Order: sequence, then C-alpha cells, then structure tokens
Amino acid sequence: MKFVATRVLRINPGEVWRLLEQERDLVITSNGKPVGVLTLADEDSLEEVLATLRQGRAQSALAEIRRAAAGQGLDRLTQRRLQEIVQNTRRSGQSRQHAGPSYGPPKPPRRSGRRGKAVAPLEQAPGAASGARR
Repeated sequence: MKFVATRVLRINPGEVWRLLEQERDLVITSNGKPVGVLTLADEDSLEEVLATLRQGRAQSALAEIRRAAAGQGLDRLTQRRLQEIVQNTRRSGQSRQHAGPSYGPPKPPRRSGRRGKAVAPLEQAPGAASGARR
C-alpha cells in the first residue's frame, strides 16, 4: 500500500487520483503519520465498500472489547456467574456504568450572568404567570 502526504493531495490531486486507480487503496499521512485511508469506489460499489469498512471497524472494536475484558479477568467468568451479575444489576435498578452512544446532539447548558456559568432552570410556583419576575 502506498503512502501519500496530505500536502501532495492538496497540491496535486490529479496525481493522487491516478495513483488511487492503480493501487485501489492509499494511506494518507500528515507529518509522516497515517491519518486516513483513501479507497477506490464508484457508484456501483460504494455501498458495498462502505459496508465492508463498517464491518471491519465493528470487528476491530469487538476485538478491543475482548482484550480489555481479558485484561480484567472477565473472560474467565462462568455463564452462571455472568447471569447472576446481570440479574442482580437488573433487580437493583442500577444503570449501566458505561452508557452507549448518544443519539442526537447534546443539549447545551443554560447560561446566565456575566461569567456564563451554567444554572438550573427556575421552577415556577403553581399559578404564577409565566412572564412574571420574582
């Protein structure tokens, strides 16, 4: 696999496209370190290429999870012990320690005051007008 500096991609993209057609995959580098991979795709193969890349990333993430679990000795848990842990966690109502991915953008904190410190929203007393000051 050939390596191409980001500078070459910026200055002479035509050369990079020709090289990509020959090699099918190029490693893009910045300051001599790999930062990305450029892969040849066309309209007919784009979805398949993307699916293959995603599958490879998923397999890599799973391998990393397995290595981390083995490092903590979790790979030696029996199925029975694992079920006990799951049942106890469900009974106690504990949430997962490591939350999954967030879907959607995070909500920004409310800002107030000169220094922009985050403040909790004010609660209104029952029957209070919505625009009234306190």
